[in-house]
Amino acid sequence: MTLLKLFPTPVYYERNTGFEFTEEELDTIKSISIFQAGEKNLSQDTRIFDNFPLERIRDFCQKHLDIYTKEHCRVKEDFYIHRSWLTTKNPKQEHYIHNHPNSILSGVFYINANPEAGMLEIYNEDNFNFLNRRFNMIYEFEEFNEINSSVWSLEVTSGTMIIFPSWMRHGVTVNESDDDRICIAFNCFVKDYLNTHNGWINSSGNALV
Repeated sequence: MTLLKLFPTPVYYERNTGFEFTEEELDTIKSISIFQAGEKNLSQDTRIFDNFPLERIRDFCQKHLDIYTKEHCRVKEDFYIHRSWLTTKNPKQEHYIHNHPNSILSGVFYINANPEAGMLEIYNEDNFNFLNRRFNMIYEFEEFNEINSSVWSLEVTSGTMIIFPSWMRHGVTVNESDDDRICIAFNCFVKDYLNTHNGWINSSGNALV
């Protein structure tokens, strides 16, 4: 017997990439101007990879974006990071549920985080699982897994990399630590020209050209 998990939404998650930030990089990150907008602490600059000497971090994020799109999703076209910004969460702060418009893929690279600094929660579309998408029923599960959950929590630490489709709703739980939680967020778009001609359609409904 084979259980097929058809049409999954891929989320790239590497909890510990082993990346070590240099003192120069950390000093640069500390120098980036931050403003507070409601529950959000964001950098004024939304192109920090372009405007600050963070090339090594940018290339590392691009490397993982390529692994996600090419090795796992098997997409031929190239994706690139077109927006990048710094975001922080002070102690007792959280971040409301949201998604990222005007973008295809989004990522988060954690600079400073510990287990008490809160988790990234990713929500299923409209907060439904596969059993209550048509009928709004509440079920009891022996345990939650990737099939029956309507929300999934990801533990993060310094060096964690997460990449996901930008339409996915996500939020950040309360920072229960005594330190600021600091990360770089980035949005990605496709680089290559896309063929808009439908071409011949095969039996599975996929365009051949």
